[in-house]
Amino acid sequence: PTKRIDLIAENIASNTIEKHCGAVLISEEIGVKIIGHDLEYIIILDPIDGTYNALKDIPIYSTSVAIGRINEELKKKLNNMQEKEVIKHIKNYTINDLEVGVVKNLSTGDLYYAKKGEGAYLLKSGEKEEKKIITSTINKLKDASIGLFVYGLSNNILDFIKDRKVRRIRLFGSIALEMCYVARGALDAFININENTRLCDIAGSCVI
Repeated sequence: PTKRIDLIAENIASNTIEKHCGAVLISEEIGVKIIGHDLEYIIILDPIDGTYNALKDIPIYSTSVAIGRINEELKKKLNNMQEKEVIKHIKNYTINDLEVGVVKNLSTGDLYYAKKGEGAYLLKSGEKEEKKIITSTINKLKDASIGLFVYGLSNNILDFIKDRKVRRIRLFGSIALEMCYVARGALDAFININENTRLCDIAGSCVI
């Protein structure tokens, strides 16, 4: 059921993008998809991050979007290429080329967003004014409250938790939101112990 929800959300996103622009969409379930013509953007989407939470009515699940602009020279070339060729050419882009990040907590309505180089903001549900957010100044792990991504337990992870390397650990189940909590200083850090988070999980919040 979680995959089905993601696919429905991806289809809604694809249809919405097509009404506004041409883009190369990279998403959780469909992989890479060319949408429309006159390709202008690379859009990285995680339609529902925390699908299990959503199904169980745990109010920590989000939609995450990151956008990068395709440069003019490449844009001209892409419009005359087949889908396979387009995919080959955009592989030179990295997460550092993304310019806009948006993460929305779908349960609370809180919206995090940023444009590269122009600061990051939080617009809380029901409020009219955005608030600029900044990260925590704590720089020692032993004093830190961290979000942790754990995919399967290993002795290393158990030792990390047992030895109290950090002051407190939280596992929320939505990486995009957890990284936004770091961006606004609610958590001091986010640690991905397994090193197997995916681009779609982190792209939007990485810009933020």
